[in-house]
Amino acid sequence: MERGGGGLVAPRTPLPTRRRCPRRCAAYCAMGTDYGARRAHDYPGRSVGRSGLYARAYPRRLIWYFTPFGLFLLWMFGRSALEPFTQGAFQNGLAYLLFGSHFVIAGTVAAKRPTATLKVLRWGFWLFDVVTLPLILFCLMRYGLPSGSDDQTPWIVGPRSVALAAIAPLSWHLSGWSHGQQRAGVRALAWILAIVSSLSRTATAIALISAGMAIAAQGRVNPRRLIRMIPAFGIAAVALVMLLFMNSTTFRGRFLEGYNNVEVGGVEISTSGRDRIWPTVFESGMRHPLVGGGLGSSQAALSDFDATVGHPHNDYLRVWHDGGIPALAFLLLGLIPWARVLWKQWIAAIGYDCPAPELDLAALLTLTGVMLAAITDNPLVYSHVMAPAGVVVGAAVGFRAYGVSWSRSAISVVDAA
Repeated sequence: MERGGGGLVAPRTPLPTRRRCPRRCAAYCAMGTDYGARRAHDYPGRSVGRSGLYARAYPRRLIWYFTPFGLFLLWMFGRSALEPFTQGAFQNGLAYLLFGSHFVIAGTVAAKRPTATLKVLRWGFWLFDVVTLPLILFCLMRYGLPSGSDDQTPWIVGPRSVALAAIAPLSWHLSGWSHGQQRAGVRALAWILAIVSSLSRTATAIALISAGMAIAAQGRVNPRRLIRMIPAFGIAAVALVMLLFMNSTTFRGRFLEGYNNVEVGGVEISTSGRDRIWPTVFESGMRHPLVGGGLGSSQAALSDFDATVGHPHNDYLRVWHDGGIPALAFLLLGLIPWARVLWKQWIAAIGYDCPAPELDLAALLTLTGVMLAAITDNPLVYSHVMAPAGVVVGAAVGFRAYGVSWSRSAISVVDAA
């Protein structure tokens, strides 16, 4: 052993010849003691643990990718400090903080303990399935399909809230199915049926889009298995058609008729008042387009217009109204690069046979679902949506934050350090 600037450093030893992951794809693991010794030689002054891994204080890559969203938080809370504190400001600020804090915490833990992170995620989504899916089934059997808005339904829990909260578990199971996990496909189908049964138009559209993305991912990962899954697709389609046929009147009234209909391509679609809500919020936002009106100001503007309307049903419009152009810019500069990074990580992971590529795809599907839902709904201010989304996205970004190549057999080495 040789003495480096920060402790004992193992001598340089040659690496075995193999196809290696690119640095952007890797996580904080090693191919064994020899690989750890090589990395220790490359980074003199870093301490080396029992597993031969060098220790780094914090994944700087995680900080880099969190910076735009961190600036978004600073701007929103700084701007709102000058305005009266309201219940809407508390709800919105709490959801933003939960997403940001869960992103940082999950990313940090995933960078340090990748194996433990995967176990916790699997256990957490299993527990969510065990608790929520039977509850939805009970509500369907006891009360039937929901009717009207959430405040008129006899369900124990709000069906639209449950449908939006299902974005993260549905994405997790769809990703697992895309990478060969048969049981994950069954759970994903159960969630799709539950989301459709909630009569949430936004969540239903996102579920179908996510399923299409998962099928496309399956075609990239294993095209032959995709062909073998055609009978299963037929069974899922039959189950969905039967659900729609048995409740055709309810679905037609919710998805097509409703109130405040607009005609698109010759088909009337219910807007549920969005054609009146959005112009009202936009007109109010034009009074302060650059700096915004502070957290919760969009909800206050709507309460003056109609006391029964609580949200603008477009989170991008809400962010612009509350925080102005800088807030919207910081938010988009945070979300869009995350999607790009997750896409690249997943492509590299399946191309170089890195461990846990399903985590990258699950995070990409979750983030895409939240960004799409924000166009016609309010997921960014729902804590039950943003907290799990922050965990999955943060874990995926942090999982490969250190830039060290590794193999599947060595994923648990770092957790032993």
